[in-house]
Amino acid sequence: MTMKLLEILRPESVTLDLRARAADGAIAEIVGLLAGDARVSDPKRLLVDVLAREATESTCLGFDTAIPHARTDVVKGIVMAAGRSEAGARFACGKAAKLIFVVANPVPMATEYLRLVGGLARAMRSEEVRGRLMAARDAGEFLRALAEAGAV
Repeated sequence: MTMKLLEILRPESVTLDLRARAADGAIAEIVGLLAGDARVSDPKRLLVDVLAREATESTCLGFDTAIPHARTDVVKGIVMAAGRSEAGARFACGKAAKLIFVVANPVPMATEYLRLVGGLARAMRSEEVRGRLMAARDAGEFLRALAEAGAV
C-alpha cells in the first residue's frame, strides 16, 4: 500500500508556531490540531495514548526531531499532525525538538505505520530537509518539503 502525504498529514494539521516548551505541552498542542479531524473519534483519548507511549520511552530522534506516536483504537487509518518550534520543546531525552510529528495508527496497521515512521526518520537525518521545514512559510510549503524528501 502506497501512502500519500495529504491523506495522512493535512495542512490544517500543521502548525509552524508551537508555543509549548515542554514535550507534553507540545504534544497536546499538536494533537489539538486533530480535534476536528473525522478520522479521530476521541482527541482527548488520543492525547492520553500518545503521552502514555511517550512516558515509556522518549521519541526524540536527535536531529532536532521527535516523533511521538501511539497505536490506538480512536483513529481510522494512520493520522499525523506536525508542529515546528523555533526554540524547541524539551523531551525526556534531554534534547529540544524543533520538528515534532505526532503519528497515530490503529493496531492492525503496524506495517504501514513502520513504513511511515521509517521514512520520516530517514528524511529528518538530512540537514537540507530540516532546513527547508524550518524555513517553510506556510503549511503547504512544509508539506511540499516533506513530500519532496520522500518522507511519506
